[in-house]
Amino acid sequence: MSQHPKPASPLIDDIPLFAGAVRSGATRLAEGLRAMAAHVEAGSVPNARYEDLRNSVFHRMADTWREGPPAALERVTRSGDDPDAPFTEGTLQRKARTVRHEIDFYSGEGIPGVRRLVAKVERAMAAEHPPEIAAALASAPAWLAELVAVTDAMSWLRERRVKRNAPGSAPPKPELPRATREAQELVKARMKEVTGDLRERFAAEVARMVVRKAGEFEEACAETAEALASWQGEGRAARAAGRRLSISEPNTLRMLRAKVDHLRIQVDTLVTHDSRTFATTRHPDGTARLEKFAREETERTFGLWTARNVAKLAPIVEARGGAGIKVLWATVASSGVETAMELGFPDGSGFTYTNGVEYAVSPLGKEFARFPARFHDVTMADGTRMKGPSEAKVKEAFGVPGEEPSPAPSR
Repeated sequence: MSQHPKPASPLIDDIPLFAGAVRSGATRLAEGLRAMAAHVEAGSVPNARYEDLRNSVFHRMADTWREGPPAALERVTRSGDDPDAPFTEGTLQRKARTVRHEIDFYSGEGIPGVRRLVAKVERAMAAEHPPEIAAALASAPAWLAELVAVTDAMSWLRERRVKRNAPGSAPPKPELPRATREAQELVKARMKEVTGDLRERFAAEVARMVVRKAGEFEEACAETAEALASWQGEGRAARAAGRRLSISEPNTLRMLRAKVDHLRIQVDTLVTHDSRTFATTRHPDGTARLEKFAREETERTFGLWTARNVAKLAPIVEARGGAGIKVLWATVASSGVETAMELGFPDGSGFTYTNGVEYAVSPLGKEFARFPARFHDVTMADGTRMKGPSEAKVKEAFGVPGEEPSPAPSR
């Protein structure tokens, strides 16, 4: 670990240029900066928390940087690799790679690259430029100063990551009561009753989703191939005319490539593509592959779903001395599965429990399954109704001591 002095960790008010330009996620950026400052003050950060900070801080700043900083940073570049070569204006030689790769937003290791970029901009400002370029360059140091302050704090924290629960550092967890096998088997039996009828329909929906995504993937590949050919044609025409164009791909082409990459993982059961030409090919045994994938995805998802419901309901059934569980209804749609069950206990208390499987997309574009569960019409033994029922309130009221809500699924 280096012995660099503790840096001043900036808050949202300390980076007014980035704060004023951020289009989405301003609240998360502010919260991330506050959390980063707290960890800098404490002198350490848990590994998992460090990853969260990188996403909440640098992800937002990277998006803002691509849209907000002065255009001069994209238009000024070195001519050649000679360190003493003068800056030239006009060509867009290494604009994206020079600025963004050296900053290295996502690693938190980019401070040397940022320092080099600062030096380049300072040399650029000392050179002769047309008035519009000189005026735009004047704001560059302020943007870079904010970037340096945040990157410096994150780099300092990176060297002080610690395991969340180092041996002997965390107090022992209290021993929580576990539901007996009887209670677990009762809930599993009802879940088997539900999932048995839904498995075929859910597998069919999974297959339909993959087929639909495969069509979107083929369309995206065709659009990308067309945009790539157009850009390459413009480059050949420019060279033939003695002109020089940017080697950086246009934004439209980059966005199409990103869409192809996002869809590729979801459809490789049915279709593949050439990463250079974006020509697509359907697998000759695609139907069999799709059926196998749908079955495996259904078994995996329903296994997780059953485990989540056993974890939520079995402790309550155990605490109440058994339960009558009645399945009210179950539905399958393209967005997921939803079921409802009614639980009644020997003392007259009970509730309705809706739960299911639904697919969502994370902020980074990754599709994942989640298992929402809700408690309704919660009636106590004396006939009173619970207001605003939640998992934690129901478990406490129904005598599950020390139990915590089951964790949310990992994204």
